[in-house]
Amino acid sequence: MGIPSGDALSICPIPLARAAFARYALPRWYGANTDDPAAALDRDSERGEGVSTLATVQGEATGASVRPVARGALAALGLGGVVAWVAAVVLARAGTNPLYAYNGAFAVAFVLYLAAAALVVAGRVPARRGTLALILALAVLPRLILLASTPALSDDLYRYIWDGKVSAAGIDPYRYAPADPALAPLRDGLWVPINQKGQHTPYPPFAQLVFAATDQLAPDSLKAQQIVAVLADLLAIGALLWLLARLGLPRERVLLYAWSPTPILHFAHSAHNDAIMIAAFVAALALAVGSGGEATARRIGGGVLLAVATLTKLVPLLLVAPLLRRWRAPGLLAFACALLLGVAPFFGSGAAALTGLGTEAGESSFNDSIHLVLIRLLDRVTTAPELVASLLTILGLGGTALALLARGGDDLALVRGCGALLALAILCNAVVEPWYLAWLLPFVALFLRRGNGAFPFALTPLLGWLWISGAIQLTDLTYLHPANVRAWPIIRAIEYGPLFVLLVKAALDLARERRKRRAAGTH
Repeated sequence: MGIPSGDALSICPIPLARAAFARYALPRWYGANTDDPAAALDRDSERGEGVSTLATVQGEATGASVRPVARGALAALGLGGVVAWVAAVVLARAGTNPLYAYNGAFAVAFVLYLAAAALVVAGRVPARRGTLALILALAVLPRLILLASTPALSDDLYRYIWDGKVSAAGIDPYRYAPADPALAPLRDGLWVPINQKGQHTPYPPFAQLVFAATDQLAPDSLKAQQIVAVLADLLAIGALLWLLARLGLPRERVLLYAWSPTPILHFAHSAHNDAIMIAAFVAALALAVGSGGEATARRIGGGVLLAVATLTKLVPLLLVAPLLRRWRAPGLLAFACALLLGVAPFFGSGAAALTGLGTEAGESSFNDSIHLVLIRLLDRVTTAPELVASLLTILGLGGTALALLARGGDDLALVRGCGALLALAILCNAVVEPWYLAWLLPFVALFLRRGNGAFPFALTPLLGWLWISGAIQLTDLTYLHPANVRAWPIIRAIEYGPLFVLLVKAALDLARERRKRRAAGTH
């Protein structure tokens, strides 16, 4: 059986089945049997798995069973990615269609990234200070290069600038949509590219605070938005290093996030604000695990950080339930107070704020998977398939979160559970943009395991998420020509196919193991 993967919860698309699956499958996959770690190691050995997840990762990092390669090989792979991004910027400036320039660079960088990730996961990279410095340097360099680019793959940052300008003018950004005549005096050339001008802003309060602060420092600046996203992305890398250290895992694994072309392109080039959310929730997890420090201070800090993440993007609200056992009253109170403090300035917005925050996922769909299947099925039995699908998704996610709260577990179980919730949210969401996959890369960095044979990675759902983090960029093909929308079935098959195959494999492995355990119990 593969690594205990948080993604495993995504097997069950039916909400009640998900909750039941969480209730009975979590003991094996989420490390619930933590009272006797030595016994757990013995059980893994008897099943032929060798060692537990943590011991396996640490063993791989020491290079005990493989020969480390020179840092030069890693440097060559990283520099290859840098050259690809330089070429993309040069070609785009020379007039090449940015979709070709940047997606071509992404494809090259993704292949090189997979090769580098294989070296790190296999423990072929020496665990030395110089190695980590190399990894971090070659993570920063492509981000700096893309700061020299002009954003061309997304128009979201124009909405960021608009919302910041509205706030700077002393107007509640939730009260009016950009098309409202009341805001006509604020319109300029940067108003024209805004998408969905009739939609109230979908961005929560902390995001609005960042937009307003950025506008104060650099009004109407695309470059300022990119710089903010890069700084947040670097904070996310720092938070992941902190989490790796607190879990006792090799710091070199930060490469699986830091070198991924997904955050590099979508944060440094397109300036998406998801980087702020990732930095905040990863830091909140780091405060929730490990030992040392004043427990109450860590609980309060974790609560505040998760509130910041939630006030940037709503999805981290799912992580409150699994973190409650660690937070206790101080953490929960800190989370609630920080959330209230962030929302308070916008109490006067009323229904306009709620309408905007719910529009992005409620009235559109893009690149969905389980949500698409639910809609197709519900179309046959109800006149409100979107509403019913939303209710089923809420029930499924809520049931899974409560199951994780009831189950508890050790530090690894907690972090895997949080990754499972975010993975399930992506699968059930109506909108799955390429940069959403950056949410899961910290968990891939923590838990992806090397393969037993010639293949470099273990065949677990985590490998599926690693794959889709690159394959999802194929969705950009649909923008090249209107006729390309016919390619959606093929694109979805390439994206999601390997992931769902690995999820089914994980489910079959679990069923097989449970049958063996029942059979052993009868003798």
